Amino acid sequence: MPGSPPELPIVVLDALMPTSQRLVLNRRGSMVWQVESHRGHYAVKVGYPIEATAEWAAQPWTALAPAREGAVLLRLGLTDLAYGEWEHGTWNFQPWHEGPDLYRLWEPCRRPGSSIEPDIGVALGCVEALAELHAKGWAHDDVQPAHFIIGPERTRLIDLALALARG
Repeated sequence: MPGSPPELPIVVLDALMPTSQRLVLNRRGSMVWQVESHRGHYAVKVGYPIEATAEWAAQPWTALAPAREGAVLLRLGLTDLAYGEWEHGTWNFQPWHEGPDLYRLWEPCRRPGSSIEPDIGVALGCVEALAELHAKGWAHDDVQPAHFIIGPERTRLIDLALALARG
């Protein structure tokens, strides 16, 4: 939570018994940890409500996003996951995907005066990941460069909390 050192909920600690953990993100109602445990390598997402500030309106729905994403992933056939509630909202853990996100990978291409061209093969991998989700009857509803993880073997589409079943 803002104002205090972030910690994983006790229920997640009990389920995974981490051998290592690293906070990757803590912003706007979402915390993400990279966790190693005897069970494997996981992304742990923890949601909490956003309190109103001068820059942001209050957003209570962010507390629910991790559990909703867990339910979506389960419906998509992923079984190596868990989700539930904690005192400030919800959480999930799911397999960790190695690789940079598209936003970070293409950062050098965006620099003023850069002559670096984006790799078209990387773009194709992103299209394939999105097409795979659509083929399963779902729309992402929050597609952005940070949600594509460019892995060593394939591109993964992450952050499915706002995904919608089509039809």
